[in-house]
Amino acid sequence: MGSREQSVKSVNSALLFVRVEPECRLALEDVVPMKVFVTCLGLLLLTTMTSSGVEDRERSLEVSGALRGYFLAEDGQVVIRSVPLSQQSQSKPSNVLCPLWASYYLTGSVRSGGQNLLQVKLLSGQKLLWQQKFDRPRQQATFPQEEGKFIGVPARDGMPIQVEVTWASGRRQMVGLIPFDVRWGALPPLRVDWLDFLRIAEVRRLLREKGDQIWKGFRADRVPFLLEGDRQWILVDHPKPPAGFARYQGKLPVPLSVH
Repeated sequence: MGSREQSVKSVNSALLFVRVEPECRLALEDVVPMKVFVTCLGLLLLTTMTSSGVEDRERSLEVSGALRGYFLAEDGQVVIRSVPLSQQSQSKPSNVLCPLWASYYLTGSVRSGGQNLLQVKLLSGQKLLWQQKFDRPRQQATFPQEEGKFIGVPARDGMPIQVEVTWASGRRQMVGLIPFDVRWGALPPLRVDWLDFLRIAEVRRLLREKGDQIWKGFRADRVPFLLEGDRQWILVDHPKPPAGFARYQGKLPVPLSVH
């Protein structure tokens, strides 16, 4: 009796094993594709997160600078200013400075938040002002690199100064530099050295004070001046300007009649 029960149990176990084995095989066939899917999904998420992290670090870029030179203030005076430049300005700067027809001195720096830089370019509009490609990638740089030097920025090209960086990944990023505490006004149409207006006023003042010591009645109050500009001629205090000269109606640092 005992041996028969053992035989029945053995047979039942074998039958049970036979019944279960196909189900187990199907379950394994279902699990393998699921594992592949999960693995691929994990790799995709990891790649996306890694790429996103790199892009976030690349976007973490600090650019600042200063533009120095002569500007026309709101009261018409010619002033020397070093205007701080940044990626963002104050919400509503109250002061306005007008660039003059001259070249300005630009200096600044670039600092990365994590990724290395391969190259830095400075542009004024579409014109390339300066570029530097580094032998070894770095996270920060100054422009220009030589201490005590500066980059000339002609006002005729406008003031939309832009910084283009090339990352170690090969991506490029463009950042605009704008004045931090002032707003740029319109460029006046007189394409001359505006300090000449101050020089004319100073010559007249000196001759009024010292002219008699040189020659009795020697003055320059009624002497007209001709200024040569960039493809432009300017008449100062001319009694009868010839045809083709129009009166300038804008602001001047000194009271003069300019055509």
